[in-house]
Amino acid sequence: MPKKYSAEDRARWLKLIEEGKTESKIVNDTKADPRTVRDGIIQARRERDLREANVSLIRDALKRHQEQLLAELTETARSVEVPAVELAVVSWYEREPLSVFLDEERLKEKFLAGRFPKAALNKPSPIKQHLGQIKLTRFLSKWQKEYQAHLLARIDLQLKTLELIRNKTGLPVVSETKGIHPPFVFSHTACAELYKYALRRRFSGEPGKTDAELKNGMVVDRERHLVTLFGKQLAEVDAEGEDKCRSGLLAAYEELTKTVELKEVETTYKSLGEWVTPIRELISEYSAIGMLPGTCSICERIGT
Repeated sequence: MPKKYSAEDRARWLKLIEEGKTESKIVNDTKADPRTVRDGIIQARRERDLREANVSLIRDALKRHQEQLLAELTETARSVEVPAVELAVVSWYEREPLSVFLDEERLKEKFLAGRFPKAALNKPSPIKQHLGQIKLTRFLSKWQKEYQAHLLARIDLQLKTLELIRNKTGLPVVSETKGIHPPFVFSHTACAELYKYALRRRFSGEPGKTDAELKNGMVVDRERHLVTLFGKQLAEVDAEGEDKCRSGLLAAYEELTKTVELKEVETTYKSLGEWVTPIRELISEYSAIGMLPGTCSICERIGT
């Protein structure tokens, strides 16, 4: 029965051939059948080529995986920024799924479920698996919490704006006028503008200038029974109700500028801003290296 030779034997024969030895020399030294040596060398070459091809495929797959991770990290860096000062988080229109006309608890519940779903927050994504519990992960987690708190603070301010306008004008606040008759205040203009002006006043460093702009720009149109702000219709009222409505809107604005809700937006905004530079610097370090440390489920499937 012919002797069987192992993969190690075949690999050794291939190495000898590539070093310049002849098949006959290998046959003489090993006392093996010439056909066995020839076939063994051919098989060893095929096995090596297959291994090298697999290694190349794995290397390319890992390279693409790392490129995807770094692209995701770059996108994360872009998203780590403070929002626009006058950003309204939910809609001023009642017809929208997330609007100031919803009950506060229900509104926040729906907002969080859509914007920060628990499944997504807890899912161990590939990039989270790679980063593990390093500083960047902790910073991003803190940022996420601060960002959520800031957006909720803005929702509180939007709701407060609506409440104050209702209370100070004594009028209903609406976003649609079909089927109803004046007097009423428009949510998408009056609420939106007072909200913006209150934020602008807080962050501009020029409260007097902002106040003057609002007061000078808000005028009454006695012919059409409107209150307008630089041409935008804020309210439509009964005859002789224009001045009272304007005064109510300005009173709502004045109180809005002193609310804890506005202060909380400012506080969380500044806190959020403190994380931007540290997070972006850490992300830049990983981008400069060109790869993320650690492994993930995708790495395991690739074969590392």
